[in-house]
Amino acid sequence: MVLWFIIYKPETECSKNRKMFGEMDSMITSTKTINTKQLARSISLTVGFTLITVAAAKCRVYVPFTEIPFTLQTMAVVLAGLLIGSRLAALSQLQYMMLGLAGAPVFASGIGGPAALLLPSFGYVIGFVAGAYLTGITYEKLGHRGFGNAVLSGAIGTCAIYLIGTPYLAAWTMIHTGKPALWCALHAWSAGMAPFAAIDILKSAAAAAIANGITSTRRITQ
Repeated sequence: MVLWFIIYKPETECSKNRKMFGEMDSMITSTKTINTKQLARSISLTVGFTLITVAAAKCRVYVPFTEIPFTLQTMAVVLAGLLIGSRLAALSQLQYMMLGLAGAPVFASGIGGPAALLLPSFGYVIGFVAGAYLTGITYEKLGHRGFGNAVLSGAIGTCAIYLIGTPYLAAWTMIHTGKPALWCALHAWSAGMAPFAAIDILKSAAAAAIANGITSTRRITQ
């Protein structure tokens, strides 16, 4: 009996250990599968919204009184923040900016490469990164639901775009005209912000309606 116990117990413990390690291996494999799926989803979302911003840049209209074209880009930026979250949205716009600086003609001007830094509108491209992030983080803090919350989040994100793009335009104007800073600031406001504010509010509201509709549909189908 003693001999049987001595022989049997190690075998039982080994079986338990093998079972435990097998379960651990299964958990690790499952975790790797989930992480791979999440990574693939994140990549597809960021690339998707990068391409949406590229398409939105090509929907442009130039008018005589400003160097900045009317585009649908702010709508794409707000929509990214509302739908895919702050970090992925910011990453999608960073990818858009880097793609243009690498030479791809993705900007509204059609100019790519480092020369795009010299464009009067490039400050708004930088602002897209901040605008997408602030839209997303605000919407997340507000519970990630509700049309009113989406509009407010989009408005905050749009303000961030203006807060970066308008001073950039003022600096560009000062460099190219040599006029006083106050005149350049007023010009930047009148040419780079005032004509766009009302339209951008409408675009933010449209993006909020789209995002709210999509999230509501998700909740219904879940």
